Amino acid sequence: MAMTNEPGDRPVEHDPHPDYLPPRKPWAEPYWEALPDGKLLLQHCEQCNAFAYPPVDERCSVCKSPTSWREASGQARLWSWIVFHHEFFAGYPLPAPYTVLMLELAEGIRMLATLAGAEPADLACDAPMEFLSREVAPGVFIPGFAPA
Repeated sequence: MAMTNEPGDRPVEHDPHPDYLPPRKPWAEPYWEALPDGKLLLQHCEQCNAFAYPPVDERCSVCKSPTSWREASGQARLWSWIVFHHEFFAGYPLPAPYTVLMLELAEGIRMLATLAGAEPADLACDAPMEFLSREVAPGVFIPGFAPA
């Protein structure tokens, strides 16, 4: 797993957790802290073996048992994608057009992420994808995926 800065990403004022990201909850800190290290962490329930994304409370949404964090394999299949041609989120650091992916992770859950290192024309449903942590502003990381 690697990190990437996409050409054309426009710099924004440093904010450790800007408004365009989901609210940061204390129980989700391991997720956010792992992204700068190029890791994608998922909550996992030892009791029922369920994974959770996005991070939920400290208890499994299926059986209500405590969860722990596991590093994801970083492997996924592309389920769908959309290209945003207009800015919809004030302050979002990726200039339009940018591509948002719906992926099914090898762990069996779906997640949204941005496209990294490829063009939308290079995409195909069910294509293998690989996780890349993306620094979209100084110190601000989000999950990205690129064709494997």
